[in-house]
Amino acid sequence: MKSPNHSKDIFFQILSERAQGRQTLAVFDLDSTIFNVSPRTQRIFNEFLAQEDIRTKYPKEVEFLHGLVILPQDWGIKQAIVRSGLKSTDDFYMKIRDFWRKNFFSSSYLQHDRPYAGAIEYVQALASKGIEIYYLTGRDEQNMRLGTVASLAQWGLPVLNEHTHLIMKPVKGSAEDEDFKEMKLRQLMQKYERPSIWFFENEPLIIEKVVQSNLPVKVIWVDTTHSGRAAAPENLPVIQMDGWEF
Repeated sequence: MKSPNHSKDIFFQILSERAQGRQTLAVFDLDSTIFNVSPRTQRIFNEFLAQEDIRTKYPKEVEFLHGLVILPQDWGIKQAIVRSGLKSTDDFYMKIRDFWRKNFFSSSYLQHDRPYAGAIEYVQALASKGIEIYYLTGRDEQNMRLGTVASLAQWGLPVLNEHTHLIMKPVKGSAEDEDFKEMKLRQLMQKYERPSIWFFENEPLIIEKVVQSNLPVKVIWVDTTHSGRAAAPENLPVIQMDGWEF
């Protein structure tokens, strides 16, 4: 059963708090929250199959997987491969996994991401009303900052300035995403005087960590796709994949 969509209610609640004079922050994850990353995975997947050494060594796999479409609901590359029904060797699976990891977590393919319908306009509208915008992502500075900044500009998201901020891990793997984001939200609570923080996130494991921390943060579940490492959250406001309405 499809969850309800609360995007309009959330939008006007945020504006109401701002109108009351509270310091109001909207904190957005990027991957699978604002951006549909399946086109990025699709491009990486297609380039893997096009490699001459892969076509030579694994002709049956290449033929079998030709034309496979990465869906918005697919988590990473594994879900799509499993869904295809491919039977192959561990060596092949490791090669495609390693190729995907190397390229997905880099700046090189971020231009292929596509925003969910209405997500850009939603962030723009909040920024235009004086809401402090934070992008809080598990991407790392070392490998992904240049591409991330370019992607924000590419899609017309509010540019980085004194009211729009980008928070990234310094180095890939320096912390688990759930620990990193909980820590950064805690720091934001300390940075401002009694702020109202609205946190938009797609990953239940991260949401679970933030909720259990008892931080006074309003958590919004963006119901797109996730790792499956934790159950879908209950009793939280929800924004659907293409439900960024205001």
